[in-house]
Amino acid sequence: MYLKRTLCLVAGATTALAVTACQPQVGTDKAAAEFPRKAVHVVVPYAPGGPSDLAARAVGACLEKQLDETVVVENKPGGGGAIGIKSVTSSKADGHTLGLISPSTAVVAPLISDDVGYTYQDLAPIGEIYAMPSVLLVRGDAPYRSAEELLAAAKAKPGSIKVGTPGASTLYHIELGRLAKAHGITLSGVPFQGGAPVVAALLGGNVDAIFLEASENVLTHVESGKFRALATGSPDPVPYLQKVPTLASLGYADLTMTRTFFALAAPAKTPDAAVDTLGEAMRTCTADAEVRKRLGERYVPKEFVDGQQVARHLAEANDTYSPILAKKG
Repeated sequence: MYLKRTLCLVAGATTALAVTACQPQVGTDKAAAEFPRKAVHVVVPYAPGGPSDLAARAVGACLEKQLDETVVVENKPGGGGAIGIKSVTSSKADGHTLGLISPSTAVVAPLISDDVGYTYQDLAPIGEIYAMPSVLLVRGDAPYRSAEELLAAAKAKPGSIKVGTPGASTLYHIELGRLAKAHGITLSGVPFQGGAPVVAALLGGNVDAIFLEASENVLTHVESGKFRALATGSPDPVPYLQKVPTLASLGYADLTMTRTFFALAAPAKTPDAAVDTLGEAMRTCTADAEVRKRLGERYVPKEFVDGQQVARHLAEANDTYSPILAKKG
């Protein structure tokens, strides 16, 4: 456990040397000893009650124990998550304000519009909480038995297959555009406001297919037979979606960017000591059995994905999408 205050006691410390030895060192050591000095706020850029909000609260409760300081989870929805993330990047870079980020909020939103007022480089990632692969689905009674059949129908009649996504600024929606550009297969993307409406649209037969994260809700419909999983957008096969091929294995090797992950990040220029302290606390929390159960064991990486790895994932997403996303600000 990280203690917010350190008490130095030296038996018989009567000399000036002994007293000096008890003083906190300047620089990094001092910063590490003083962090955290007050409550840590975690900004969730979505409304309360959703999976990402519940995940942030599960980790926040654990961080509170690890840091020995109050952790307050705040919901700041709006702008597809951009409003909340902007409030983080505008905060004092001292480690006491963190945000729940994803590639969509950290990378895609700034590429689409200048109005958000930040880029992914204005964030100092702490570590990943959980990740979900993407999955392409149709209804259980749909005529398409495989991704090849669905994509062949779309190629034969461009735009005839309607595919629901959780939003126009999500990686899922953008990848449909890349599919058309790189492979000549045009699917008609239909953006909704979040995952729940997308699922409802497929259940109601309002779209032919959907492309979104493989959440517990989605997997429940797959297991019941209401949905049929045709392919995933992960680089590697998904253990809990057995016999479901990856798009890469079907010949679309470039369509591997739709792994949805959520991580905590601080404002850029947050002291390394604070970032390290938060990172080690997160490492402990994501290994905690109770936290993993609340997050969903299948979604928490077996090995902790630290801030440097998250930063590389964001940079990769930025390099992939910056040439194709024109700003509309």
